[in-house]
Amino acid sequence: MWIFGFDQKISQKRNALVSLITRKCFQHKSDFVALVSLRDYFDFITDEDGKLKRYYFEENVRDYLGENRTNIDIARTLENQESPDFWLLNNGITMLSSHATSYDSRIDVENVQIVNGLQTTNTIYQHYCAHPKDQSERLLLVKIICSTEDSVRNQIIQATNNQSQIPLYSLHATDKIQKDIEDVLLANELYYERRTNYYKNQGCSEDKIFSPLYLAAGYISLVLKLPHRAASLKSKFMNKPKQYEKVFSDKADLRVWPKVAIIIRHIDSISEQHRTRLKSSTENYLKTIRPIISVLAVGKLLGKLSFGERDLVSLNTELLTDELIEQVLIDVIDEINQDKQIRSFKDIHTRKKMNEIICSIAQKYGLTDFVAIEKRQDFILDDYEITDDFLDLVKQELPAQPWPAGVHKTIAEQLGCSNSKVYRSIDLLIEKGFFKEQKDGVIL
Repeated sequence: MWIFGFDQKISQKRNALVSLITRKCFQHKSDFVALVSLRDYFDFITDEDGKLKRYYFEENVRDYLGENRTNIDIARTLENQESPDFWLLNNGITMLSSHATSYDSRIDVENVQIVNGLQTTNTIYQHYCAHPKDQSERLLLVKIICSTEDSVRNQIIQATNNQSQIPLYSLHATDKIQKDIEDVLLANELYYERRTNYYKNQGCSEDKIFSPLYLAAGYISLVLKLPHRAASLKSKFMNKPKQYEKVFSDKADLRVWPKVAIIIRHIDSISEQHRTRLKSSTENYLKTIRPIISVLAVGKLLGKLSFGERDLVSLNTELLTDELIEQVLIDVIDEINQDKQIRSFKDIHTRKKMNEIICSIAQKYGLTDFVAIEKRQDFILDDYEITDDFLDLVKQELPAQPWPAGVHKTIAEQLGCSNSKVYRSIDLLIEKGFFKEQKDGVIL
């Protein structure tokens, strides 16, 4: 109830009509481009207590990034009274509004959302807090785009934020599913960092903050039952609609997300204590070990590997004790240490090798339904639409083993398709037993 009341209060502030004082203004249809003095902009972004109106940034894909190179340069420009006018050196602000009206020297704006220029805004705010007597007449460029259509607003948000390097998952920060996950985690006193640095900047405990990529990997291992994909997951999957929608599905029970978060963070805390047990390199240790431990630990607790979303939602995570996780972890590490084919964690990232480890330990625990993992359809392969006919084509084109480096690129050129599609097809052919695994030109 407190959260609902808080959101309602913020919503009222966001929807309020506010005035932006302008020096020059150009209007085209319902949109505006304006030059605004830095001091007037500071007054616009602060409340009656002189605090930054953070609710103006709800639709932004990230939060303030602190003293990085760009923000330091902005601050230096603000402090240097001899530099060219500020708007000549800065890309300015992009603001979304449901409606705006221009008068002689002001624009009245409703439902303000600043979707690009958060770093500039925060740096301006900090400058005037530190230099309240700065009365310079320097100007800032502000674009005001009026639209109530979600599709249009989302296109603008992605376009204006796709010009600088940010995590790919940040470009989905304003999706409804991302906001829903944030809300359900917040109700469990956990923080979902859909906007980069948002909760970190508020001083929230790091062990309660979860990034989209981190939770996605947990979901892939525990719900989709593809631990090998979780171990090698990279942010680029967020830019592939089929893969993104498979993980961040609006059909999933939202209550599963806090359970996934609690489980994998607990596993990390125990796993970190046993890093030195491994005989091989520990590079990518947690990312690789976490999916294996999570599937086996929950499976051991529930007595089955075929547990589903409902089982996770109703799971009492307190029963997943330190002792249970530690036992599974030790068994997994012992299994890895005894496998002479494993030289580094990269050797575990294949589906075949990871399944061998899970199957061996599952048998030890009396978990007889390993088929729930072994036969699970691979959603990444689905995205490439790899048919049996296409597999036959790749099979025919492959020379005798050992293959030369980059053989998938040669075949992709011959078949007129992407390198990744052929690469995945070769993986699948190996999993089906048509070929043997090889590394650096040597058959394993």
